[in-house]
Amino acid sequence: MVNRSDRDPPSLNVRPSFELLGEMRRGSAKSIRARRLRPAKQAGYKTCSLICPATTRKRPCTSGGVHITDMTNWKKLWVAAAGGVLLGAALAMAQTAPKTPEPGKAIVSLYRVAPGKHLDFLKWMATREAISKEAGVGSVQWYVHTNGDSWDFVAIAPEPTKEQDAKVDELTKQKGLKTGFAAALEFRQFIASHTDTFARGPQSAADLVRTAAGSK
Repeated sequence: MVNRSDRDPPSLNVRPSFELLGEMRRGSAKSIRARRLRPAKQAGYKTCSLICPATTRKRPCTSGGVHITDMTNWKKLWVAAAGGVLLGAALAMAQTAPKTPEPGKAIVSLYRVAPGKHLDFLKWMATREAISKEAGVGSVQWYVHTNGDSWDFVAIAPEPTKEQDAKVDELTKQKGLKTGFAAALEFRQFIASHTDTFARGPQSAADLVRTAAGSK
């Protein structure tokens, strides 16, 4: 009698050629394993050697037998993990999204310069502007008249703080220049008229609409 293991039962499908030899054919381990796994695969299960996509080599089952794992739970775990990653990314993007900055305070000045004093006016303003910059005050934006109304220059400057005003006066005195009322009189010799308007900005029209909606 041919020896066989308990794991590998003899095949009952004996071919005629083997009957002539009087022997019972025993299936190979590979064919028997395939037959055993066929119902499991049809039910949606996979062997342990197929659930390790990170490696190219199949890992043997530690139990020595056929290890069948339910892939439904794995799918649920993968879906939950992917959802957690997407949620975390969305929250991170929301936290790092740029916010609309608060509008600053500005002084919009309109100048009508006295005849023949345009260059002297600009030199005087450039000297004072350099001192303001040294004191930490932001830069001034200048616009030159080309057509339309009778003004000559428009300047948009950030509104300085009290500390910055004090620093400007200190630096101006150190440079031997006039301050206070004396500086105002000196300034008026270049000007026919001028206005100073305090404003908030810059802002877009959409920003103002949102501000108006929030102030109700």
